[in-house]
Amino acid sequence: MRVAEKLREAVASMVTPWERERLTVTMSLGAAPFRPGMGLEECTRRADEALYQAKSGGRNQVVLAGTQPQPVPATPVVS
Repeated sequence: MRVAEKLREAVASMVTPWERERLTVTMSLGAAPFRPGMGLEECTRRADEALYQAKSGGRNQVVLAGTQPQPVPATPVVS
């Protein structure tokens, strides 16, 4: 979760000049712990479900399978 959150923050903090605009990109991530006895297919399914929770919960966030999306502070606009 820490690595995913740092990645999300790094992407959200980047600003890309484009024509006369400055673009920012955000990302949503879903994560699921791999537990003993769990197949790769089940773990992937749980991570995919967490990703869709992140998208429907406001985007620009990391959701761990089995938890609720947490509000993310707005990304500051850099001029």
